[in-house]
Amino acid sequence: MKSLRSVVASMEGEFLCSVDIRDAYLHVPICVRHQRFLRFTIQGHHYQFTALPFGLASAPRVFTKLMAILRSKGILVIPYLDDLLIKGPSRRDCSQSLQLTLDTLLRVCWIINYQKSSLIPTQRLEFLGMEFDTSQAQYLDDIKHKTTLLELQKMFTYLMESECKAYNPRPFCKTYTMDKQPLNTGEQKDMTEFFTDLITKIEEMSPELKNTVKSLFGGVITNNVVSLDCEHVSQTAEEFYTVRCQVADMKNIYESLDEVTIKDTLEGDNMYTCSHCGKKVRAEKRACFKKLPRILSFNTMRYTFNMVTMMKEKVNTHFSFPLRLDMTPYTEDFLMGKNDRIEGAPPTGSNTFAYYEGPCASDVANKYSSPHLMKEPAPSSLSPCKVV
Repeated sequence: MKSLRSVVASMEGEFLCSVDIRDAYLHVPICVRHQRFLRFTIQGHHYQFTALPFGLASAPRVFTKLMAILRSKGILVIPYLDDLLIKGPSRRDCSQSLQLTLDTLLRVCWIINYQKSSLIPTQRLEFLGMEFDTSQAQYLDDIKHKTTLLELQKMFTYLMESECKAYNPRPFCKTYTMDKQPLNTGEQKDMTEFFTDLITKIEEMSPELKNTVKSLFGGVITNNVVSLDCEHVSQTAEEFYTVRCQVADMKNIYESLDEVTIKDTLEGDNMYTCSHCGKKVRAEKRACFKKLPRILSFNTMRYTFNMVTMMKEKVNTHFSFPLRLDMTPYTEDFLMGKNDRIEGAPPTGSNTFAYYEGPCASDVANKYSSPHLMKEPAPSSLSPCKVV
């Protein structure tokens, strides 16, 4: 069995996965004529092991020799008893070795502990309590929020690979902190605060994860001011990860989106100072979605501040949205049409996903109020997006 020091020295630049085998020794049967040597007595009753027992001095060596079967298949695997470290020179090679390992173990009915396994090829991996970074061939003990990252990996790996319908996020809640305080699962918090805090933590973990978060959740909204007394248009772009939707006095998400993109006329004492003309002009101000993200997240503002009690209060009125959401009427192409005189602007149709599909409002509420995270079916192939 190799030492961790020799493993680190030999895997610079490689991709890693780990597989944890549940009750590993108990998968190895004992020859019938040898079972009599593994007998014991409890409360006057005699028993004998029919499988390789834990605590037997020769058990680690026997089990490690069994893992040589995987090496004979060309898999670059380093076994540490029931923990397997799989490596490959590229992400694809590591993924193929992982799949071959899983197929081999499952074919002989061995049980994989998916919650303790890391099944996504990566150059940063926690294995046997140590953090590896193969891009630099060293241990990493100073990764920011590394326990949160580990629990996120476990959670999504389980949701992807397990056949169970739910995952209990208790280990994640035990390691997660907000405002440097442990997460109080008995206190109801605003989901937006949690989402913003989680996204911030993920972005701080590594530049790669920051880019991943931006590609999944990042969109662009533009604030357009169209002058009515001259031919000038002012436009400023702003990136967003969530869309703030008013819930109070709103029946559904369409009314909230109308509120976000409503046209506001600037006139009288509130006239707009044109940056080109340098004079006060009447204008129309409107926000539009220029680029929609792959995953569009809505911040339903269910908490308001009561100025009388000086406390937060939750808005419990009914608020719904459909299974299929058409965002076309709220995009820049639709709202800033021929009448609004934006000339020479490139079309944004290629960057805008007009339709989103996802669960209904009650399903989302139930999912976040449940003590278990529910697995959702794969989104329709007709739409590359989903609503969360």
